[in-house]
Amino acid sequence: MKSKLSTALAAAACTLALTVGGAKADTVNTFDVVVNYSYPTTGTFSGTLTIDVTAGTILSADISFPGSSDMTHILNSIPVSDWLLDIGVAADYQNGFMELEFTTTQAHSLIGFTGGTIFADGVVVNNGCVAGCGPAGTFTGTITPAAVPGPTVGAGLPGLIATFGGMIALARRRRRAAAALA
Repeated sequence: MKSKLSTALAAAACTLALTVGGAKADTVNTFDVVVNYSYPTTGTFSGTLTIDVTAGTILSADISFPGSSDMTHILNSIPVSDWLLDIGVAADYQNGFMELEFTTTQAHSLIGFTGGTIFADGVVVNNGCVAGCGPAGTFTGTITPAAVPGPTVGAGLPGLIATFGGMIALARRRRRAAAALA
């Protein structure tokens, strides 16, 4: 019994040693987008952007605008005064789209992006402007890092140590019960 437990503990320690890698920075980050508009109507819309901050590319978008299907197709993503992003309901400009112009952490680049301020452009649905597209300051918002959930309780090395401690206690209890019956 002792050799089986020792073998199991040694195997677990080797597995742990081989699976624990060096720390590396996240290269893909999710950002929350919140926009307020006041022309020609007033309202708010929101969603998320997923950006590879090492390559400087937008990987995906999912933004909901009231009265429209979710806008998930990246139509255009280019550096202008800061950055211009066109997102559509479909893979073209025919079924509704939005343009978001926002500030970047580094001029004209999404490399190292940590969030920005949306300062211009608008939303077009059914060939008509429904938000923005008007005087300056009528279409503003923020792009901020999405909240990252905390660590799972019981995960990692402390959880592994507690698990193995429990296994050792269980083995001892079984040995004592077997010895009492014999």
